[in-house]
Amino acid sequence: MKKRHLLISLLLASLSAQAQDIKSLNPEKEIGKVNGFLSKNVRLSGYVQFAYQYDDVKDANGVYDKFSTKLAMFILSGDITKDLSWMLQFEAASPRILEGYVQYKPSNYFQIKAGQMKTCFTLENQMSPSVYESANWDRVMAKTTGISGDIIGGHGGRDIGLQLGGEAIMMPFGGYLLDYRAGVFNGTGIITSGLGVKAEDNNTKDLALYLTAQPLKGLHVGASSYTGKAHVTLNNVLANYDRNRTALSAEYVNKRLTLRGEYLWGKNGAADIKGFYTTGYYFIVPSRLALLAKYEEFEYPYEYTGNTHMYTAGATYHFAPKTRIMLNYVYYDQHNATNTLKPMNEIICQFQIGF
Repeated sequence: MKKRHLLISLLLASLSAQAQDIKSLNPEKEIGKVNGFLSKNVRLSGYVQFAYQYDDVKDANGVYDKFSTKLAMFILSGDITKDLSWMLQFEAASPRILEGYVQYKPSNYFQIKAGQMKTCFTLENQMSPSVYESANWDRVMAKTTGISGDIIGGHGGRDIGLQLGGEAIMMPFGGYLLDYRAGVFNGTGIITSGLGVKAEDNNTKDLALYLTAQPLKGLHVGASSYTGKAHVTLNNVLANYDRNRTALSAEYVNKRLTLRGEYLWGKNGAADIKGFYTTGYYFIVPSRLALLAKYEEFEYPYEYTGNTHMYTAGATYHFAPKTRIMLNYVYYDQHNATNTLKPMNEIICQFQIGF
């Protein structure tokens, strides 16, 4: 009997101590600590794009028009120290990790970035879709930078590797004269939609070089190159093909006007690819209503026997910097593999909300 009383006393004492510990934890205080840590060390941003698209030529599924969620982007970033930072970007509409890297930046003159990132090739590939002026990427850009339709597939212009770079020579108007970067990449693209890592499939690494100069405020001129191999099937043959590109770029930006153009050329295996685009974007109502005009040409013998010409006109209303609605009209004038001219008209209405 005495042993039973002793055990009951010990049990009651233990339960009393645990209750006191739980009470002392103060859940609201602990949640506040977690929220304080996250607000100080982790930043969340993102945007979602919804679109309606009409084409007067049916797609592969026999469809003329459709609604779609083009992108649903969520971005986490933070600073570990004043020189060391990280970023993770997840795309939820077609689930995959687009970017995930760490960056060491002891000064503006020198920085190291390691992980999955945008390749340092062309001006336009450095842009976020959240601020891109039209609903469609330029065809020559998409098919040469790995955004979509490239021989390596569609990877949003990104790859896994290591990049060095920086900015040099401060100008009187506040910007830097030079922006320079060099990157070494697998050349296979990014993590797949199944969230598995796409393994390196050849024994070469791809090299990207990027250099722009800003001699006048808002004016950037430069060149970039990409040299590598792609282990893919072309003309029903699986092999390691050259995937080489060079671009010349120019852009002028002020508060109301953006003018940008790039000329690109290179090779996919033995096939020559080349093309250019010019874009004009002007706010007729400052920060609110802008008009768009764009012209493109693209030549790639594996898809077209002649040049593809594209004309885009449109308007965009900005509710906020990353919240906007745009209407684009696109006319395609292209030749298919049998040299038959296939004109097409396209209308896209796209709504984006960003935070």
